[in-house]
Amino acid sequence: MSGPLINLRDARRIWVGQSEAQRFWVGSGSGWSKPADEAFSPKDLFLPSDDGFWYDFTDGASVFQDAGRSSAVANGQEAYGIQDKSQKGHHGVVTGGPAPRWYTAGYVDFLGNNAQQYVSGFVNGPTSTMVMAYRSTSSVNGVLSGSSATNPRWYVQQRGTLTVRFGLGGANHEYNGNNHTLGNVVMMGYDPANTHGWRQLGRLNGVDHIRSTDATSITNGNIHVGATSGGAVGYQCAAQMVHALCINRALTDAEMASLDSYLNTAMGL
Repeated sequence: MSGPLINLRDARRIWVGQSEAQRFWVGSGSGWSKPADEAFSPKDLFLPSDDGFWYDFTDGASVFQDAGRSSAVANGQEAYGIQDKSQKGHHGVVTGGPAPRWYTAGYVDFLGNNAQQYVSGFVNGPTSTMVMAYRSTSSVNGVLSGSSATNPRWYVQQRGTLTVRFGLGGANHEYNGNNHTLGNVVMMGYDPANTHGWRQLGRLNGVDHIRSTDATSITNGNIHVGATSGGAVGYQCAAQMVHALCINRALTDAEMASLDSYLNTAMGL
């Protein structure tokens, strides 16, 4: 429904806006009350000019047995396809096998079955932000997400149960201890234009461990969830993936705060 819309019971009060989600109330009538604002969704981040993907493994209707996304997955089954809920069309596909197993608790499990990565078909640009929400329950190293490109490579890697590594343009930065828990939300970004006061960003559970204006660069490549590319042993993911998101721009502080809040709730943090 689009505005303006007149409250026929009390024409002193109207709302105007392009959609109900953007309504703005005018007048003093008491016939209606303003509804609560709609809850934030990661899809809200994707503007018409943006590109990327959002994989939501908590939503069983978005996870499929097959790469063509025609057969719904059941609890404990291998999931070869994941729908892109950003509506940008970059659905995730496991091209080899085995695939991670999906569970109704809301995650795909890469542990213990040598599972292959999801290939997104999305090629990052020079400005990009990568976000992973996952549970780490293994001491095995593994790449959570990364580019298929060679150096300067771009990836996020878990290092056992207590450490996360940011691969920032070929340089590695590791953070461990109390900042890395069983449930984690990791954000990493590159912004060569320094749009929001940073060119390099490494954020773990709401804390910026890297926020630098130093110049850097990354090589564009197909983004993989669960590895960088090739699925080499030692680089495959060893975690339970809950959400994965990548977008071809730098996020504002307000956007990161909204996303942190959303994912912290999803992770039960």
